[in-house]
Amino acid sequence: MTTKFEIQKFDRTNSFALWQVKMRAILTQQGLQKALLGKEKMSDSLTAEQKEEIDDKALTAIQLCLSDEVLREVLDEKTAAGLWLKLESLYMTTLQQKWMEFSESSQVSRGRGKNKRTWKDIEDEVLVQCLQELSTDPQWKGENGFRNRYFSKLEKMIEEKLPGCGLKANPHIESRVKYFKQKYSAISEILSKTGIAWDDQQKVISCDKKWYDDWCKLHIEAKGLWGVPFPHLDALSEIFGKDRATGERVKTFTEAVQNMEREDLIPPPNDQVVNLNDDEEEFDMSFTQSQTRERQTPKSTKREKKSTIDDTSEVKERNEMREQFADFSKSVREVMSEMSSQFSIIANAISHEHKIVKKNMSKLVEEVLKVQDLSNSKKMKAINMLSAEPNKISAFFAIPSDLRGQFLLSLVNPNSDGSSRNI
Repeated sequence: MTTKFEIQKFDRTNSFALWQVKMRAILTQQGLQKALLGKEKMSDSLTAEQKEEIDDKALTAIQLCLSDEVLREVLDEKTAAGLWLKLESLYMTTLQQKWMEFSESSQVSRGRGKNKRTWKDIEDEVLVQCLQELSTDPQWKGENGFRNRYFSKLEKMIEEKLPGCGLKANPHIESRVKYFKQKYSAISEILSKTGIAWDDQQKVISCDKKWYDDWCKLHIEAKGLWGVPFPHLDALSEIFGKDRATGERVKTFTEAVQNMEREDLIPPPNDQVVNLNDDEEEFDMSFTQSQTRERQTPKSTKREKKSTIDDTSEVKERNEMREQFADFSKSVREVMSEMSSQFSIIANAISHEHKIVKKNMSKLVEEVLKVQDLSNSKKMKAINMLSAEPNKISAFFAIPSDLRGQFLLSLVNPNSDGSSRNI
């Protein structure tokens, strides 16, 4: 079974570099990526007919992913490699020319306090493009994320696309990638909440402003996203989505308490360990010295012993505090465990009640529609009235089938005596 992949056709309005990455990925999935190198660079183990077949399939695959207007410009190209190079000459060069024009018209301030880097839209676009290229390359990204030195690789790739941009791996690219990760995670977390949507046209979060302000009070990283377009969300989802799903878990309060307990169990450094044997040995040695030294040494030793006693008391006090903290931590875990259990019971009860209500409503609609004494409009009115008063639903089901029509008629038309039919 072959998996079908689809991408948006390149029509000049979307990013050519992103389209190129996706197109290459599709050709790779189909085993046709070799055609981009040209038939002369294909493996010698392939026959001429096989090379021709691979090239034809790759050529048609690329053509089908181009809009009619773009396709008309490259119809003369008869090989996949030729078509690929033609597209690059037409559209990748345009991006570079746009950058050169921007660079020539921009002035960079120098001096103290003036060397902060402000990223331009075109630089962000190229950075995301390069990240997407690396994310599809197993040499640079594995299951646990990007490999070492990928910032340096990004620096070289960006320099090729934007000559003279001056973007360095550290601090420019590293800090910008960190910014993208932070904002992508913040938006993803917001969108996971009920009632929050993403405006794909404006590329902004769609939610109540007050809710957003309250959210930012507890999630500082989400600040600055209200009404501000973030055009790279889809691309960053492809790049970082898996990393976020399988990455490091957020440390809970219980885990933090447990870590603090483990730190308490680690013995203090050697210079903080109280050793009474050392004091006794020092006293014995000093006792064999001259008489003048004898008069001084016991006093010194007494002071040392007093200091040792004080240290011992301090250690005991510290141990008592650790025991108290351990008891407190245990109590907190027990309370949290009990709360978790109670929440689970409440959630199950709500879910069960919801299923019962849904089942009863379905049964109610089915039975009301069977009644022959009312018009369809009256039946719909009766259903709405019954759903608003659950106690009357039980009464409806308790009434014999032949009397339900009169019951519903008296409900929707209180002044009726129940003798009219098909009103």
